[in-house]
Amino acid sequence: MTDWILGTRHPLTAGGQKWFYGLQSMAGSMRLTLWTSADVEEHLAGPGELYRSTSFGDLVLTPDDLRELHERSVAHIRFRWHR
Repeated sequence: MTDWILGTRHPLTAGGQKWFYGLQSMAGSMRLTLWTSADVEEHLAGPGELYRSTSFGDLVLTPDDLRELHERSVAHIRFRWHR
């Protein structure tokens, strides 16, 4: 692996960027890059459209989605919590 690209919906705060680039010592020769959603769209369009399928694509989990998935995953053991 030569590159690690972290794509976030919004730019990281200064502290977040410091943390991310601080990982360089562990990443060795791997190049660390930050992208916002605008960068992702720019790089995954036109000829780069092929790469969209190699990422998470359009997978977005909203808080409601996560809540529903959690409810389903604990349904079979919920009785342990409510006695």
